[in-house]
Amino acid sequence: MAKREPKRYSVERTRGSGRSPYSSETHRYRRRNREAIRRRKRKKRIIIALAAMLALLIVVFLLFFVFLPVLPSVQKEAGAKITIRDFLRFPDDNASFAEDSEPFDPAVPGVYHVKVKSKIGVHPSTLTIEDKTAPKVTVQDVVIGKDETCEASDFIVSVEDATETKASFIKEPDLSLVGQEQEVTIAVADLGENRVEETAKLKILPIHFRLTLEAGSSAPDISAFTGEEEFYGDEDTSQDNYFVTDVSAIDYSKIGETAIELMYHGTVYPGKIVIVDTQPPQFISADDFTVFFDEPIRYKEHVSVRENTGDYELEVDTSQVDTTALGTYPVTYTATDSSGNSSSVTVQVTIIEKNADEAALYARVDEILSGIINDDMSKADKVWAIYAWIRNNIGWMNESPKDDYIKAAARALDWGGGDCYAYFSLSKVMLTRAGIQNMDIERIPEGDEMHYWNLVDVDDGHGWYHFDATPFEPLYESCMLTDGELMELNSYGQYNYDRSLYPAIP
Repeated sequence: MAKREPKRYSVERTRGSGRSPYSSETHRYRRRNREAIRRRKRKKRIIIALAAMLALLIVVFLLFFVFLPVLPSVQKEAGAKITIRDFLRFPDDNASFAEDSEPFDPAVPGVYHVKVKSKIGVHPSTLTIEDKTAPKVTVQDVVIGKDETCEASDFIVSVEDATETKASFIKEPDLSLVGQEQEVTIAVADLGENRVEETAKLKILPIHFRLTLEAGSSAPDISAFTGEEEFYGDEDTSQDNYFVTDVSAIDYSKIGETAIELMYHGTVYPGKIVIVDTQPPQFISADDFTVFFDEPIRYKEHVSVRENTGDYELEVDTSQVDTTALGTYPVTYTATDSSGNSSSVTVQVTIIEKNADEAALYARVDEILSGIINDDMSKADKVWAIYAWIRNNIGWMNESPKDDYIKAAARALDWGGGDCYAYFSLSKVMLTRAGIQNMDIERIPEGDEMHYWNLVDVDDGHGWYHFDATPFEPLYESCMLTDGELMELNSYGQYNYDRSLYPAIP
């Protein structure tokens, strides 16, 4: 069987016919295919472009993060809180101001050149602090007395502003208008040159309005306010000028001011008594002292302080004292009162070995004390117990060594008697061993006449009293005496003493 040839189709166009040899379906298919290909190409180009843009953004971000992590300039309003975060483009917990960065003050307007230290280096930045907010000011009326002056700041009650402010008068008040009231205008400007003006009233009295006294002063006389003596010429003006307020009731040891009223020539005027404390505490006794090795050192027993307000703190610097070695060491005492006034004094403490005589005396005294005092007793009770024991066990004997209180105290115990120096010496040893702060005191000599006694403190520097165990004739009690009570017993002049050398005694 003969092989059959496949049927062939001619794709040649009929010349001049203009017709395609393909069907319309084929043409539509090919057009769709070409359009799909073009869409895919456009989509691919878009994706490539977006990827390029993303890559560029990543590169720019990395450039900023790595090479430009700090803002070139920062602006802040005065008073705003400024931190390292304000200078960073991106958070960085390890960033900090460089050591050579210019310091800045948020309360002072200006341009500051700062340097920020990051992981990759130090970057400069400029900080501009501006003050565009005006102060908020509250003012008050002011009263002054004759011959007194006032400042613009006296009229200011409060100022709210982020920067420092300064008050000034638009026009200076006329201080010659005594007894009259005038209006004043005060300008308040801040460091940003913002300014506000407020008005207030000033009244000038024909008397002194404010009287300033040092703490511890006595009540003033009316003339301190009027500037006039109660009597001038032949006329008695005491009925015209007097305090309406009881100024004797004011506590002149307490810092502060008290409003008062006073009568001046038939008119009641206001006034103020202002108590200030400008004087530091005064060390009235601070002597070198000696202690024994291995015994506790009672540092505060060796100084006494006088303070006009009665309120102070005493600090003791013992940092240079070596209690483990014999020797002489400096001890510095600093007394500071409630107003911040302070004074200091340095004494020398010498640590020595206790000799046999001292050790024996202290052992005897400690044994006596163990039978008459205990830890439950107050300091005052202990003082009275010691006084009673000495009075009941030591008799008068007009003899004792005067060169050493240790010897005099031991002799008083050995002989059961002695003179005033022996009573003083034994009292000193017993009080000291009982932990009672005490001080030596003696009369102002009159020829060969001398007398010795003790001061005791039962309240850590604030409760000094006289203590004298010597049995004078006629016999009287002389324990825990105030100065006034002691003077009532001063029939022989035995208690005449220099008060400037000792603490204040009630």
